[in-house]
Amino acid sequence: PLGRVRWETAMMAPELVLKEAGAWVFGVALCDGLLAAGGEDHKVRLYQAASGRLLRTLEAHSHVSSVALGDGLLAAGSFDKKVRLYEAATGTLLRTLEEATCCVYSVAFGGGLLATGGGDNKVRLYEAATGTLLRTLEESSKIVFCVALCDGFLAAGSADYKVRLYEAATGRLLRTLEEAISSVLCVALCDGFLAAGSADHKVRLYEAATGRLLRTLEEAGDSVWCVALGLGLLAAGGSDKVVRVYDPATGKLLHMLQEAGHYVSSVAFGDGLLVGWRKSDTVVRVYCPATGKLLQLLKDATSGIYSVAFQDGRLACSGEDKAVRVYVLPEATPLPCVKALNDLSALREDSAAGRAELEASLQELVQLRKRGADGDASQAKLQAAVQQQSAMSAELAATKGKLRTTEAERMQKSAEL
Repeated sequence: PLGRVRWETAMMAPELVLKEAGAWVFGVALCDGLLAAGGEDHKVRLYQAASGRLLRTLEAHSHVSSVALGDGLLAAGSFDKKVRLYEAATGTLLRTLEEATCCVYSVAFGGGLLATGGGDNKVRLYEAATGTLLRTLEESSKIVFCVALCDGFLAAGSADYKVRLYEAATGRLLRTLEEAISSVLCVALCDGFLAAGSADHKVRLYEAATGRLLRTLEEAGDSVWCVALGLGLLAAGGSDKVVRVYDPATGKLLHMLQEAGHYVSSVAFGDGLLVGWRKSDTVVRVYCPATGKLLQLLKDATSGIYSVAFQDGRLACSGEDKAVRVYVLPEATPLPCVKALNDLSALREDSAAGRAELEASLQELVQLRKRGADGDASQAKLQAAVQQQSAMSAELAATKGKLRTTEAERMQKSAEL
């Protein structure tokens, strides 16, 4: 759960400073007690997250642009057009994926799959465990900047101003989302939503299952470089130096976080909203997502921050000063506002599931009514379906009532804090 303490905004020093890299570190990832870091010195380093002990140094033979951990595997995309797939526990190189014909900018794990996107305008989908190429998705006409996998969907944002939404298991193109009028720089999938940020200063929020545009968030004053979805919230940051936090269910702007004077390169949800600021700003800021309150300042970087990752109370950040810093966030009783936020998120999931089940029931009811004259058995089944649909409608209405009550409680607790 999010937000463990009533923090104080004094500077917190890192528990670990990992200085093995000899150049800028472009990406970090945390998963299952491991920390991976890759960058300009053509290497990926694998650490034990708790102790900072260097477990392996993996040669990538070119700048490492992105790293990802998942399913017991480590993937590293690089400027030499290759993705290297390692066994995370041992650092053993399992496969070198050489299908790309230009730089690989983005890699992502999800549902036993590995997705990659890059400068050859293609998205490739692999079986993660074996590195077997399953599909090459060639719909984009320009660079693919970002990919995301979640809940059976694959999203890819491109310089051709489009987001493409695929069925991950089959690679089938479900929708091409063409609302942006400039390059799509970042995408995120979570809780049934797809968020996309672009250079036209907008964040667009879609229903993942259908690709339906729910709302266009136009508050940003410049390019949107990063988006994150989690705990029923959406965060977005970019060149206008502000992180905005929204309620994706309504599109309401909840908070504007403006403490830094440099553009925002990374946002993530963990034990707070974690924000890495690029250029000369050397501080990571941690916020309570329910209130927008600044909880903690994480100090000690001597140059700009490129990447932030969080898991299990540990935050890792990397950047231009060639080091990876690991912070351990203190444990305590959850904040009341965060408990309300967690409850609200759970209720939204229940409500979304209820809506989907109700829609399926209604479709079945329509079909039964069409066949209603086929005999007593059909009539009995029709009557049972009508009763089930009525019960589900009542249950969904009750869930929505709880959702409204929890939302009101959360707003009241936010105001008290």
